[in-house]
Amino acid sequence: MIPYQDVDETVGWEIFCSYMMFEYRGAVTSFEKLIETQKSTATFLTEIEKFYLRERLCLLLCSQVIIAGNFDDEHPHQVDKTLFQNPCFLPNGN
Repeated sequence: MIPYQDVDETVGWEIFCSYMMFEYRGAVTSFEKLIETQKSTATFLTEIEKFYLRERLCLLLCSQVIIAGNFDDEHPHQVDKTLFQNPCFLPNGN
């Protein structure tokens, strides 16, 4: 998973831990059996990669909603535009 997604080891470990906490539905003994064979390990890594891509997509969609709502002056949930625009849209955060 890590070489394909250009993710360093620290982020990869965080993704693995998040997957184990929120998505993995098996017991410890079934996890031990899961990583015994190469085929089941490959399937497991594919599931982690799908989890990672779903999380990224969710963040992108949430960001889209925040940006779209932020520029609508009549939107009921306004965010202070200077807090959001400075780090995201201005060069070098200035």
